[in-house]
Amino acid sequence: MSVPHMRASVATYTGIEFFPLAPRFEDIYILDIAHALAMSCRFNGHSRDFYSIAQHSVHVSEWLMKNVGTNATEKLMLAKWGLLHDASEAYIPDMCAPIKPFFPSFRTVESYLLIAIAQRFGLPWPIPDVVKYADKAVLKSEVDSGIMTFCEWWNFGEEHPDANRTIEPMSLDEAEQFFVDEFEYLFGKNELARTYRPGPS
Repeated sequence: MSVPHMRASVATYTGIEFFPLAPRFEDIYILDIAHALAMSCRFNGHSRDFYSIAQHSVHVSEWLMKNVGTNATEKLMLAKWGLLHDASEAYIPDMCAPIKPFFPSFRTVESYLLIAIAQRFGLPWPIPDVVKYADKAVLKSEVDSGIMTFCEWWNFGEEHPDANRTIEPMSLDEAEQFFVDEFEYLFGKNELARTYRPGPS
């Protein structure tokens, strides 16, 4: 008879025992985030083809860097948060946005994870509201690109932001590298080395 696993922890891709209910920022590694998000499908799996959260996150980051911010420092900070705005999903599965308000305890756990992520990568808390705006803009492009079927009850009025991108889904490996490359571009080689723990060989 096997003994049940009683620790409130998960094993990460790089071999960390991670505690989502009591996250320690020093246990957060960028490859764990990149790999898990590359393996996670956006839209709760209801896309026409596999389309990863990792790829989505890079599109949000790039759009923020290009379109938002009053100076280079602000643009960089927003782009960094754009890349990592869904990083908590590397450690706990996401919950569909329309359902999430009915589970306040889930939002609390998600916030604790994002706070730890902010500490790890030197980002301000809370996440700036404009990152959510960028998230919606990229959503519009994802629908227009045929990744997600348009639903008539979605409120895509003229005021809805649009990233005006044509998006082609990437493979898992491509999306993971896309995410890591964007991290290195935004945070630099030293920060990549500091927060990079190799995965299994």
